[in-house]
Amino acid sequence: MAATLATFASILKEFYLGPIQDQLNNETLVSDMFEKASVDWNGRQVIIPVHVTRNANVGFVAETNPLPGPNIGALAPNGSQQGYVNLTCTSQFLYGRFQITGPAMASAGKGGANSFVGWVDGEMNRLVQDIKNQSDRAATSGGTCVGFVTHGTQITPAMGALQLPFDGDAVKLAALVAVGAVPGVVDIVRLDTYATVRAAGAQITIIAGVAPGQVGVATAVGNLNFALDPAGNFVPCALIATAVATAGGADFTNEPVGIYGNIGLPGTGVAGQELDWFAVDRTTATGTANALQCGDGAAVPTSNTLSACTVINTRVNINMQVMQTMMDRITLASDEVPDVILCNPLQRTRLAATLQGNFNFNTDKSGGGNNVADGGYSGFAFAGIPVKASRHVDNGLMLALSTKAWKMLELESGKFADEDGDVLSRVGILDAYEGFYKWYYQTVCLRPNSNGLITGLTL
Repeated sequence: MAATLATFASILKEFYLGPIQDQLNNETLVSDMFEKASVDWNGRQVIIPVHVTRNANVGFVAETNPLPGPNIGALAPNGSQQGYVNLTCTSQFLYGRFQITGPAMASAGKGGANSFVGWVDGEMNRLVQDIKNQSDRAATSGGTCVGFVTHGTQITPAMGALQLPFDGDAVKLAALVAVGAVPGVVDIVRLDTYATVRAAGAQITIIAGVAPGQVGVATAVGNLNFALDPAGNFVPCALIATAVATAGGADFTNEPVGIYGNIGLPGTGVAGQELDWFAVDRTTATGTANALQCGDGAAVPTSNTLSACTVINTRVNINMQVMQTMMDRITLASDEVPDVILCNPLQRTRLAATLQGNFNFNTDKSGGGNNVADGGYSGFAFAGIPVKASRHVDNGLMLALSTKAWKMLELESGKFADEDGDVLSRVGILDAYEGFYKWYYQTVCLRPNSNGLITGLTL
């Protein structure tokens, strides 16, 4: 008896709805590193309260003296209770779609159901690989924060276009470069104060034709107020696509907020805007949410974001002192120690060069009596913290993460859609059938100051 569409649908459910979903969830960066949090959704949003200030009425007093705190004998209006801020997290929707023509199904079906499954295996398995790739990228650079730049001086309009070291998503940056005659427009945000570097009313435009690892920026009005911090260090800044850029076709607002955005977005207090960080304004100027910065927001910056640059536009190799400084600043800001360091595979090569004096040689003779000279590493670590490589972490960056602070909020876990009982559905009036994969989620860091990054490393 010839195989029918109902037969194929049953087989697809048996072979794909379980195993492929497991394959996706077990192998993506998001699922491997970020805990799936159980939360109560209100529509497509969830509200998460996070602790930002302590009760100030704590201290030692002498016997018979009043208890600590102001307004003795009355309810203290300020500083007498814990402080909380609500994060408004909105789910984003990831889809993957495949299609099979009727003649292709008929040709495969002549060999029986197993033949059909073998043929369609390529379509569905490769679709899952594509979804994995997209979710992995979004886990790092998802959202409007496309990467980071470093500079150490004030930039004036008279300078024209200026090239800065850029560590970020090159594909997204290319999408921001001149769509027709309209250049991409961005904001640049200092990561020690979360203030924008441009003057009010000024536009920062992206200039095409710069070298790899660089970004060209220009402004016609007002200065770009880059500066050194009080310790003389370069200040890393987040590069964020704005609404003007999305009008040119580079709309990143439909993606979940990745690692870059959770570290770099300053917040506008309004959900859904390009600078938004879950509807919380965490700029130093507001003084309301400094604890949610990637650092402690102190007057003397102890930001956990460091630049390796020592001269303008000059990158340097990774070194142990810079890495230790980042780790120490994280501990000062949060009393936490990261549990993983992420970098690009090519940056791991630089790290190997730094550690090259510690190579070991394997003299195991079990392989046919020949000695094996093993000049590589089986793994990397810094201060006992594993260093892992991901191609979606850009080459000039090194990220230190406390993964317990990161959550993946799932409105619906990833799966092939089968609401009507079938994995395949007829495509309109075409002689074709299609199916799709869907995954509704958002990623959020509940304690940004327990993380850090280094920019400006040699490519």
